[in-house]
Amino acid sequence: MNFFEKNPILTASIVIFIAALSFFLFQPPRNECEIEINSFKVATEDAIYFQKGKSQKFSPRLKGAIENCRLVNNAGACLDAFDMLQRVSQKAYLVSEPCYPFLAEEASLKGVLESGISLLAQLGWGEFPPETGSVLGQDSWLEMSDLALFCQLKSTFIKIFGNENWQSLKYSIVKKLPGEKAVFNEKAECLNCENIKSALEVFGAKDAAKKSLLNLNCDRFK
Repeated sequence: MNFFEKNPILTASIVIFIAALSFFLFQPPRNECEIEINSFKVATEDAIYFQKGKSQKFSPRLKGAIENCRLVNNAGACLDAFDMLQRVSQKAYLVSEPCYPFLAEEASLKGVLESGISLLAQLGWGEFPPETGSVLGQDSWLEMSDLALFCQLKSTFIKIFGNENWQSLKYSIVKKLPGEKAVFNEKAECLNCENIKSALEVFGAKDAAKKSLLNLNCDRFK
């Protein structure tokens, strides 16, 4: 009979100690993560409403800014939305990586990042598919700083919510992009707007993503 068999109580105590030590070494205490996440919430409270377990909940300011950006579709109209999206992404990125699982519980954050990425992808695509070799449509006004914001949102999203969620998001975005150009008559009436095919229908998910901002090489912005 060895030492551990002779001392079952001591053995159990050692096992419990090692398990507890491993937990604290590889998983920071919940209260430490709560401190970081609460700080994140305070820094982004004007952009997000946090309601655990609920669907997307944006502040009226961010929701209005995104809608105004999409409707007016120019740099000035999108400034407020871009500023808030950048702050949310930057503050989320600063949260310690071991605390990401707790941050990922915030459904509101996921919705904000998804909306920001979708908005920029749509603005980059424009009214009809980009030409071959470009990830920006001919009528897109996005600048380098806006592309950097897209990459920042993408990086933050993948770090917190994982690649599987990123692939699902990409698919949902290409379904919203127009796959063909609108046709107008001499009276400026759209002849095909009611049944314009999506980029997903015209190109397929993989090729549509390659033509869009979703395929942007973000290495240059690191």
